[in-house]
Amino acid sequence: MLIEDNRDHLELMAYLLRAFGHKPLSCGSGEGGVGVALNREIDLVVCDLMLGGMNGFEVAESFKADARLRNIPLVAVSALGADSVRKRALAAGFDGFISKPISPEAFVLELQRFAKTDLTQNPTPPAAVTGSRGSTVRPAVPQHQGTILAVDDRTPNLELARAMLEPFGFNVVTAGSVEEALASIRRHPPSLVLTDVHMGDGTGFDLVRTVRTDPQLHNIPCLVISATYLDFDPRTDELGLDDTNFILRPIEPEALVAKIEASLASGRKA
Repeated sequence: MLIEDNRDHLELMAYLLRAFGHKPLSCGSGEGGVGVALNREIDLVVCDLMLGGMNGFEVAESFKADARLRNIPLVAVSALGADSVRKRALAAGFDGFISKPISPEAFVLELQRFAKTDLTQNPTPPAAVTGSRGSTVRPAVPQHQGTILAVDDRTPNLELARAMLEPFGFNVVTAGSVEEALASIRRHPPSLVLTDVHMGDGTGFDLVRTVRTDPQLHNIPCLVISATYLDFDPRTDELGLDDTNFILRPIEPEALVAKIEASLASGRKA
């Protein structure tokens, strides 16, 4: 069970666990997590420390105080990586501690140290994971598919893009701002740009506009991601974007890969 109130972190951890054939239960609050654990058979709990309402320390204390829950392994995750925070978490009842940002490559292996069952015994390639809406991602493409530049000012979103795309054969490079993205594009032009809309130093639309108006870059396909359709105006013909270039969060791996492959195919035909 994952107890996390940050949707981006929750999606990444759940995706990685599904990649190994597990069925993670997701809870957005400490109170909800304790309630679920009392009514479901849980092998392991991963809990953020800085939750609203009942925080992670209180969750651990509740688990250890209840005879029905006290033997379930608890692992804390937190962006507060100070040794004092780690010691406080262990004193509250956590069996382990993982710092954020988590490493997509090592996350499940780190959890294995605390689980009573083998979390890695039946790995399923991430490309075959069942998505949150019941869709099934098709088999991974083993050959190199090209380089994707993922642009977002939130590290969990970049980690999620890498975790979803690398199993399909894509090389993923990242940038945390419009300025950093433009420098990367001009230094090593990618096969495709995948950019969030809202960033601290501009927007994804600004980035696409700059790429489109640069004679040396204008053929690079661009996809724009947002959490709301309100950010997208199909009348913005100047950017050369339409609904085929727009992706709405939460992102399904199969939909993202399909959009990327369609954009790359269109670019090769042009």
